[in-house]
Amino acid sequence: MIKVIVGPRRAGKSFFALHFLNKKGNFGYVNFDDEKLIEVNDYNEIITAMNSVYSNPKFVLFDEIQNLPKWELFVNRLQRQGYNLIINGSNSNLLSKELATHLTGRHLLNNIFPFSFKEQLSSNKKIYCIDNGFIQANSFKTSPDFGKLYENIVACNLKKQEIDGKLNFYYWKNQQQEEVDFVVKEGIKIKQLIQVCYNLNEINTKNREIRALIKASKELKCNNLLIITEGYEKEKQISWFGIKRKINFIPLWKWLLRDIS
Repeated sequence: MIKVIVGPRRAGKSFFALHFLNKKGNFGYVNFDDEKLIEVNDYNEIITAMNSVYSNPKFVLFDEIQNLPKWELFVNRLQRQGYNLIINGSNSNLLSKELATHLTGRHLLNNIFPFSFKEQLSSNKKIYCIDNGFIQANSFKTSPDFGKLYENIVACNLKKQEIDGKLNFYYWKNQQQEEVDFVVKEGIKIKQLIQVCYNLNEINTKNREIRALIKASKELKCNNLLIITEGYEKEKQISWFGIKRKINFIPLWKWLLRDIS
């Protein structure tokens, strides 16, 4: 099944795809923003070069595939040959009606939703940015703050669902300044509490996130607890001062794919 990721430029499509593929091991990558590639007449040359560079990968990411003439014929052929394909491109050129025509019965569509800079979400004055690259470019840090980047991605995903009318979300903070990143509501019911914790190896950070989640669970009467991580996945029963809760840990890439898997 071909996975299709659409959205405007700099919306995070490549980040999303590469993060997913990093979990799969060896994969091939071809970026069709390169004018030399789109001038190739024999597309077999592209595959030959890719197989040589990436040692015959079974998973392949085609970036900005809409730039390649007759891309849909090329992609369909590779899918029939057994390649696991992820393709992405601007949604103005990869419209859903076009996909339905060209990739009927063969694709799963995922939209990466954009926000303008400093657009305020409905999460109690927390501010997120659509462009994680912008966050890094305007930071004086020498290394990326993946925790903030991960939280930003989750916020954008939830905001899209909120605009689609599927949910509302907020954040929770108590008098001790302990926080839960996202309180998800469907109608009047609190459906889920979500923490985003990139690095679970830092014990103090892990305990702080879990403690706040359990406290919010008791106060808000919600037992559906989730921690989104870099790669850790497990379901655990955790106790804090006599309060027992089941907490699910899930990697970000898997959480993002939950609707199309």
